[in-house]
Amino acid sequence: MRKGFVTVDERQIKVLSNPVRLQILALLFEEERTLSQIAAKVELTPATIHHHLTRLLRAKLIRHTRSVRKGNLVEKYYTVPASGVDSSRVWADLSDRDKVAYRLSTLGMLKALIDRGTRTLQRRGTVEFDVGKIVFYRLPWRGDVLQQVNEIMAKARQELSHLEERHRGSEGDRVMAVFTVLPG
Repeated sequence: MRKGFVTVDERQIKVLSNPVRLQILALLFEEERTLSQIAAKVELTPATIHHHLTRLLRAKLIRHTRSVRKGNLVEKYYTVPASGVDSSRVWADLSDRDKVAYRLSTLGMLKALIDRGTRTLQRRGTVEFDVGKIVFYRLPWRGDVLQQVNEIMAKARQELSHLEERHRGSEGDRVMAVFTVLPG
């Protein structure tokens, strides 16, 4: 099992300031994958994924682990050499522009996951991701319903806060809960 975090520099932060590259990294944190597997997961062409893999490889954020021959085709597998990315050492030195670009990339990655989840939900009625779980509810866009949703979200925040307090300082992986209300 991979341990520790990759400490990134300013150049690597700039490479990561792309939502597709962040999606690729998230997938590779879960398990090693081929270009074809990544392209299928993020619903982009293999040529596009190849471009992003090349950028990640040059930045030493991912590595090639092995090659498997399948007929005339050689599939290369890629992975991340650690269990996470640590940008804290360079964050203060980044320009505001670079910080905004990185944050927008993170939001772009989340939007892509939500968009992909919405399409999957429309096709199959369920959503499963290697990097998380998304649940959708379609409700009427009325003031009384929105008020009830806000109350439910307030209770959920309170429960999650209590859960966080009980497990503060515990070892192990972490999860993030994101609640949002969007017009649908």
